[in-house]
Amino acid sequence: MNDFENKNLDDENEIPEIYSLKKGKNGWQISRRDFLKTAGAASALAAAGIGNRSRLIPVSAAEMNDLCKVSKAHNEEITAIAVNSSSTRFVSGDESGEIKVWTLPDFGLENSLMIGNGTIRSCIFNIDSTILYVGTDLGSVFRILLETMEIQETILTDTSSPISCMAISKNGNMIALSNDEGKLFLYDNEAGKIIAQLDTTDHSFVKMNFSADAKTLYTCSFTGNIRTYSVPELKLLDTSLELDRTITAAGFIPGDIHLIYSLHEGGFVFYSLPEDREIWAADNPGDTVFALESSPDGSLFITSGTQNTLKMWSTSNGKLISEIFSFSQKLPLLSITPDGTLLISTTGKSILVWSLPDGKLIQCPVDLSIMPENEKAITIEKVDEVTGKTITFTLPCGSPLPAGAVCVCNCVGGSLCSCDAYTTCSCDSHSTCSCVGHTVTYSYHYWHPN
Repeated sequence: MNDFENKNLDDENEIPEIYSLKKGKNGWQISRRDFLKTAGAASALAAAGIGNRSRLIPVSAAEMNDLCKVSKAHNEEITAIAVNSSSTRFVSGDESGEIKVWTLPDFGLENSLMIGNGTIRSCIFNIDSTILYVGTDLGSVFRILLETMEIQETILTDTSSPISCMAISKNGNMIALSNDEGKLFLYDNEAGKIIAQLDTTDHSFVKMNFSADAKTLYTCSFTGNIRTYSVPELKLLDTSLELDRTITAAGFIPGDIHLIYSLHEGGFVFYSLPEDREIWAADNPGDTVFALESSPDGSLFITSGTQNTLKMWSTSNGKLISEIFSFSQKLPLLSITPDGTLLISTTGKSILVWSLPDGKLIQCPVDLSIMPENEKAITIEKVDEVTGKTITFTLPCGSPLPAGAVCVCNCVGGSLCSCDAYTTCSCDSHSTCSCVGHTVTYSYHYWHPN
């Protein structure tokens, strides 16, 4: 028992002392300050550890509301997310123009940058994850060095229209940019400049994708058109589809020859680009999809729409596999890590992370610096490494601790069980002590971080 008083384990009615964590020069340490002890949200996450994903306990919609509404990742609504090719980092951008970099699989906040050039509309990593490209609603695209979060250059400034979409070629040499007015730009990474641009009749591209050899660019627009352009000339080669219906979301299946798109009225179409034909169509009644992501192996795709429900579908036939989660708010952004193990989604100012393919909630990454001090839950003290000032934060029960923190759980009133190095802490005051690998079945036992 690290630095806490001996307990009378025979006293069933004993109330445990609760200690906070304090970050100093030697890392996260136990503080003698009392925690706020509440019967807060999501004790179901108490035994969840990232290293034990198969044993995670899914939470209910009510618990999710309590937990992630206060587990803020941003001060403003999140408007863009992207994952790097090695599945070791992801970024999130918001309405204020702030970008944040998060590490995987520990979900720690690594760095941030306030660009302040309008709402972040699109983000993309280069192939080796050293550079981040960020597009805003003021028509600018910035090249940012990830290590220092310094803006190296503004590669595009076109104030006529917001940036709507970006795509990078498989070899990393070319980046396609588009805006809401239907203008296409081609940026050459090696040359460090825009080498081609084209005014199209499309508006608001929902998805773009390069062919494997980077010689063609496929586009899918909100106005219902699928087109193919040559690279690097941006010459129109083919118009595969011209619909009189709105396409709300789209995803290219690995292999670059198939596309799934969703329609405003509900439903999906699986389309073959080489054959210019529909392979199958599936219904999704009453749910207009605004986010669609396919798995890296192409076997399934996940959607989110107006029903505020994450749904998993089979790519082979368009059949619904399962409904992962229903939430009280919209989940407008989705991204699957290239290794296929995680789904990252957003709601408002929060980030939700799910394990795949089981679809279980495992994390709500949090930025401690923006957590309100009066939130009733676990209290954490953090030392500002620049000013030396100690700042007190409170996290909702079950929320992830900051990177580097350790939660040690102890039962009071019975046998002792200890859970070391878990990424979540809970403050449930009247349940049995239950940790992965250790379970105490006596009633009225307490456990707490110490």
